[in-house]
Amino acid sequence: MSLVRAMKTENTNHALIPRPPTAIAKGEQGAKCVLRAMVSDALEIALMKAPPAVKLPPQEVVDRWYRAGENWKDKNAEIESALYWDQYKRAAEQGNAVAQWVIGRCYYEGAGVPQDYSQAIHWFREAVKQPTTAENTKAQSWAEYYIGLCFSQGHGVASDMPEAVDWLRRAATRGHLLAQCNLGYHYEKGQGVAKDQVEAATWYRKAAQQGDALAQCNLGACYMLGQEVQQNPAEAVKWYRMAAEQGDVRAQCNVGQCYASGKGVDKDPVEAVAWFRKSAEHGYARAQCNLGVCYSEGTGIQKDPVEAVKWYRMAAEQGHVIAQCNLGGCYSEGTGIQRDPSEAAKWYRMAAEQGDTVARVLLRKHLAKGN
Repeated sequence: MSLVRAMKTENTNHALIPRPPTAIAKGEQGAKCVLRAMVSDALEIALMKAPPAVKLPPQEVVDRWYRAGENWKDKNAEIESALYWDQYKRAAEQGNAVAQWVIGRCYYEGAGVPQDYSQAIHWFREAVKQPTTAENTKAQSWAEYYIGLCFSQGHGVASDMPEAVDWLRRAATRGHLLAQCNLGYHYEKGQGVAKDQVEAATWYRKAAQQGDALAQCNLGACYMLGQEVQQNPAEAVKWYRMAAEQGDVRAQCNVGQCYASGKGVDKDPVEAVAWFRKSAEHGYARAQCNLGVCYSEGTGIQKDPVEAVKWYRMAAEQGHVIAQCNLGGCYSEGTGIQRDPSEAAKWYRMAAEQGDTVARVLLRKHLAKGN
């Protein structure tokens, strides 16, 4: 049960997952940070001056609208969405780009109205058609970003990656940080555009410099792997730490990995455990497995096989292959838990079925002993 093996895949980059806030609220802490950034921008947009013919709801109502996005079962939010829906709708029909974006977003996420991607993309397109003014540009960048998500996910339109990239680029060029991060990912993976690692790092950096935690973590991975920029572990740690301090669980785990291996920072097993724990306590499976390894080996913390089993199980139940294999080993040897050959075989098999070669070998040996 090697710590190095438990952490070797930590630097994989991820695109922003275009989930509604209900899913974001249940997801990774880093995604919650993205939601808070969206709320902040939404409030800024809501304060823009509307056409004289229409008066938009007061700021405190808009505030509750967006904060309630995490839970539209909130009766107060439902009541307010009903009270002010006509007001927003009238403003949207009169060509108010801010209102058009708000209406589109509500349809996209099913916020206060039945989810309807076709209606969502209709109103996003209407917002983009309005004159590009200082009052409209931020709302339009959000609309372009959502149109990009629609084409990427096939929501309300046929899935079209090149078209998604085009819309994300429009929003990214306006400075939309989520679009910049997603555009970087498209370049990194060659989705809808020719693969270009340098361009990927460029867009990650733009979003990272605006404070986006996901982009900061992705840029850190670029520096750690040396795939898009010159390899620089110290620079990687800098960006990982920025994201980690915002609560991004993947970045927290990566900072822990750096302290465990001494890459980009002085090796410090105790500090590694502290960062693994931060991430693990927020449900990140890789960090849970790594913390289990620390307890198994007494690295950076007092050896505690029972505690190791606890963290392995948390990660294993999320489908983490190495944790499943390690948990199988604990059951096989009776380490930290009562020996149970059938449970050992179960966890080895689960890991083996995911393609883990070590688990396959261990399962074969385990069964060969007559277990």
